[in-house]
Formats: sequence, C-alpha cells, structure tokens
Amino acid sequence: MCLCQSGTPLAGNKNLSVPRATQSIFRRILIAVVETKSVVRVGTTMSGSTALPPLQIPRQAVLEGGISYPGNLVLGGTIRGDVRCTSIVITERGIVEGSICASTASVMGEVYGSIYAEHVTLKTACSVTGEIFHKNLSLENGCYFEGKSRRVANPLDLADWEREETEPAIGLSR
Repeated sequence: MCLCQSGTPLAGNKNLSVPRATQSIFRRILIAVVETKSVVRVGTTMSGSTALPPLQIPRQAVLEGGISYPGNLVLGGTIRGDVRCTSIVITERGIVEGSICASTASVMGEVYGSIYAEHVTLKTACSVTGEIFHKNLSLENGCYFEGKSRRVANPLDLADWEREETEPAIGLSR
C-alpha cells in the first residue's frame, strides 16, 4: 500500500503536491489493491493510445512491495521491494530496498540491493550497497558504492532469472 510518513493513504492526503496524473494512478492502485489484493494493471487502453507519462513517486510516499511500470520512473520516496521499469531516476531523497531492473538507472539517492541495467550512473553523494550488473557504468566523484560490479552483455536477462522467484506486489502495465 502507498502511505505517507503519517500513515495515511497518499490518495486521500490533500496537502501533497503531486501531479494529477500521478494522483490518478495512485488512486487506481489503492482501489485495486484493496479490492483484489493481487497484481494491479493500470495503463493505456486496449486500443493502444499514447505512451504512459513518467511515474513520479513523491518524497512522502512509501511503497511496500514491488512495482512494475512500463515507462519511466522518478523516485523521490521509498520503495521496499523490487522495481522494474524502462528507466529510473532516484532523486537525492529516494530510497530503494530491493532489486532494480531498467534499461537506464541514475542514482542520486540510496539503493540497497542489486541493479540490473544497461546504463548505470552513480551520482555524487549517492549510496549503493549491492551488486550492479551493467553494460556501461559511470561513477561520479563522491559517490559511495559497496559491492560488486559486473559487466555483462545482457544485464536485463539476468534480472528475468531472479524475477521468477519474486513477483512484484504491484504491477502496472499497458
């Protein structure tokens, strides 16, 4: 469930400055999780309309469980679970406690777990503890990295192997 630090559902909190599109997605996630307690499918219609906008998770949000989103993700809050998306940007206050699988990953915040991405950038003052499987890795001065880095031809294929063991709690797909 998506909660603010106060413990109230994000969709019901009127004091947050969250874009309308993101609020709408969070409301659908909360309603579907409460009703079905299973994988949530949100996105474009079967007619195949436009691509999904970037999903922005604000600093106040804490997601318990994994998330799978077929677009770009900007994380300012906390995710306690695995993340699968096209591209992820973890802002200065963003935290992931689990594995990340994305084509590109840019980390300014904290990651505790494995990263599977073709292009990984660890920005100044970020903190990463775990393994990184990549094609291209960039480390800026002042970043903290504790773990192993492995250059592989297809890092996303390795993540698919791990995915069979742990399915995300929340799945967002087209």
